[in-house]
Amino acid sequence: MRTPRSHIALYCTALLSIFCSYSHSNDDQYAIDYIQQQLNISQDHSELWQWGWSGFFITTLTAQVVGSRTVADEKIRYRMRVGSITNSAGLAAILFNPMKTHRYADELSGLTENDSEQLAQKRTSAEYYLAAAARREREEQSWINHLLAGAVNSIASLTIAYDGKQPSDAWLAFATGMAVSELKIYTAPQAMIKAEQDYNSGNYYVKAAKRAKPYWNIAAMGPHISIDWRF
Repeated sequence: MRTPRSHIALYCTALLSIFCSYSHSNDDQYAIDYIQQQLNISQDHSELWQWGWSGFFITTLTAQVVGSRTVADEKIRYRMRVGSITNSAGLAAILFNPMKTHRYADELSGLTENDSEQLAQKRTSAEYYLAAAARREREEQSWINHLLAGAVNSIASLTIAYDGKQPSDAWLAFATGMAVSELKIYTAPQAMIKAEQDYNSGNYYVKAAKRAKPYWNIAAMGPHISIDWRF
């Protein structure tokens, strides 16, 4: 027969276990909420950048391919052929290594969290999405990406200058190509880099408690309509 002390010890152990389980689940929820919030905030920027630049390269490439076959001036046709190659490289880079933050936001929100096990699994997935989004942003901003852009545009310009025998136009092609490359890098999302730094430092509890985006809520209440602005 158990003594009162043993009953107290078992009771305290059970309470401690419940408290630890609750605390861990609560921490998982804060982490998930924070990462979902940051993905949601960057979602529109990520999607606009990805499809905006993809559309730009596709449109420019199409125009250059058509122009290289139809324009009367041979020098212009030559520049367009070279330009189509550099634009193909830019399009391939953005399609084969896309910005996926907007996808991650949708995928994370679709995961269930009905119990502590699913909550822990969702946190693991959320941390993966956060790291992947931040890594892609760092790749876009890296000095290697700047150097690659410079190398591709330099080769294209040298080809125009020496093989195409158009040195003056080569400088213009280089300047234009570098301006486009740097603008693409400059306009790329960078918010997830900061979000990952905050998360790794544990600075996400207060931010996770805030709603990511304001929204309207409209509801019918009998003959009346209720409009509520949440922020």
